[in-house]
Amino acid sequence: MLGKLALKYYKEGYNCSQSVIKACDDFYKLNLDSRTYDILGCVSNGFGIGSICSVFAAGVMALGLMFDEKKAKTLRLIFLSEANKTFGAVNCPDVRGYMAKFGGCGRVIEETGEIIEKIVKDYN
Repeated sequence: MLGKLALKYYKEGYNCSQSVIKACDDFYKLNLDSRTYDILGCVSNGFGIGSICSVFAAGVMALGLMFDEKKAKTLRLIFLSEANKTFGAVNCPDVRGYMAKFGGCGRVIEETGEIIEKIVKDYN
């Protein structure tokens, strides 16, 4: 469900990181300030330099919002490991190869939402 919600926001015009955070905000009732989405306006396309995929950066941020620092750091490693296993990479240019093969950014956003939902369910 979280993945589909994130994809919905992406199709509505939110960028990749905003889509993930907005979906988590709505799904988990985080009550984030609307300025959060403004902050993430510049977090896309691997931070613009082909670095870590912004979808995964947003996933880590979402975990940081939902859990205390110690648990969030542990879940961050689980999340990034699962993302790497699913997409074959965590850096944007490498993930783009997956995207081209399987349907673009929307697919990555949706599957990332599913990964987050599973982690939150399994480790909450």
